[in-house]
Amino acid sequence: MSGTAMAESYRTMSCSELWYERNAIYADNGYCFKTAKARRVFGSACFPPYGKLSRSEQREVDAIRRWERRKDCL
Repeated sequence: MSGTAMAESYRTMSCSELWYERNAIYADNGYCFKTAKARRVFGSACFPPYGKLSRSEQREVDAIRRWERRKDCL
């Protein structure tokens, strides 16, 4: 999906959907979640690279956070 298509998708997402999408990127990269909610949703197992994101993944996370701010989620 292109960046423009994703932006349109994020526009229609709820705060909880945006939270999930953002954290799913971290979960795919082995992030060690600290909050109970994230551990419930994504599990407590973590693995290398322990949440280190590629440039494109970081851009995606940044885009989601911008939408979370616009929607007053954060």
